Amino acid sequence: FENSWTGYFSYVSVKSISQGNDKIYAAAENAIFTYDLSTQEIETVSTINGLSGKEITTAYYSESFGLYIIGYKNGLIEIVIDGDDNILKVVDILEKLTIPPDSKQINHFYEFNSKLYISTGYGISVYDLERLEFGDTYFIGDNNTQIPVEKVTIFNDFIYAACNGGNGIRKGALTNPNLIDSSQWQTITSGSYVSIETVDNRLYGLRTNRNLIEFINDALTPVFNFGVLPLDSEAVDGQLLYTTPDSVFIFNSAASLTAQINQTIEYDTNFSAAISLNSEIYIATSSFGVLQTNINDLVTFNEIRPDGPLRNNGFKIQAASPAPSAEPAPTRVL
Repeated sequence: FENSWTGYFSYVSVKSISQGNDKIYAAAENAIFTYDLSTQEIETVSTINGLSGKEITTAYYSESFGLYIIGYKNGLIEIVIDGDDNILKVVDILEKLTIPPDSKQINHFYEFNSKLYISTGYGISVYDLERLEFGDTYFIGDNNTQIPVEKVTIFNDFIYAACNGGNGIRKGALTNPNLIDSSQWQTITSGSYVSIETVDNRLYGLRTNRNLIEFINDALTPVFNFGVLPLDSEAVDGQLLYTTPDSVFIFNSAASLTAQINQTIEYDTNFSAAISLNSEIYIATSSFGVLQTNINDLVTFNEIRPDGPLRNNGFKIQAASPAPSAEPAPTRVL
């Protein structure tokens, strides 16, 4: 009976944004929407369609497999399959008894060679996108302990993991069949990291002290310092995008700043993530859905979001009879 219901969800606060299949995919607090770049049509997916309605932390679209993968704070993963009305619920992490509930949060998805590397509060899990099933899980802390991994990337046939909580950057050989043994992972540097990105055969990490660092033969070279720690980073089309609450910084692959997008008086909001597509920049925000701008005009924005309430935490509903239609005034003939 889902077609008998209409959902009213808030789409103004977007947590994650990605693109593929000629669409922009945006994950709000507990629902998602897509924006067709050709037709400008917007479609929504919510609990009406089978989503859990829980708090979304990250999402990713796999163009190779036609899958939109949604990660939640509680460890649940849901997969929206192109052309399929059913939503696949992946509960393996959510129901794993050996992982504490506060460590199950899904932090990031990274696709490589048909595998999805899932960064979590406990380590890294590998998911086979072809078979839609889990493979190994890597607890990469010393002595196979669970440590928070914020993000991973593949560089020179190694998996590099950005670890928070003072656990540094760690790497393991992609071809090593025994990566479930933490002793097979090397610690490149200490400290707390929130991001690791590969662009044009260069490797960049972001520390919690706001330093952007290039790793050259695993040696550290600081290249930029942000005034505020970025909330999100993306490597797209030879560019690096780092998003702070009030700005989007766009770098080339040599980490030279090429553009900066700032809040405007008209759109006074917090940014949460950004992606680039050709000359267009799409920014996830906390109060306007997705803002679209162009690299050649960084002060003009277009809002992209479905209709809906400002918030999801409504506490009262009231119904009223529609007002009677006004009768037309009588015509007076003189």
